[in-house]
Amino acid sequence: MPMNQKTDRLLTVAEVAERLGISPKTVRREIASGALESVRVGPAERLIRVSEKGLAVHLAARNT
Repeated sequence: MPMNQKTDRLLTVAEVAERLGISPKTVRREIASGALESVRVGPAERLIRVSEKGLAVHLAARNT
C-alpha cells in the first residue's frame, strides 16, 4: 500500500457512541435499523465495527 493512502479505521460500538454522544444501545439500534452501516469481524463474526467513512456518511445523512 502506498504511504499516502490512508486505511479506513474500524471503530467499536463504544467508540461510535462516544463520538455521537449517545449510548452503545442506541448505536446498536441504528445498526439494526440499517441507518448505520457496520461489519462483523473476529471469531464467528461476533464483533461489530463501524468504519470511519460509514460514520461520516451516517452523520451527513442525519444532518440533512
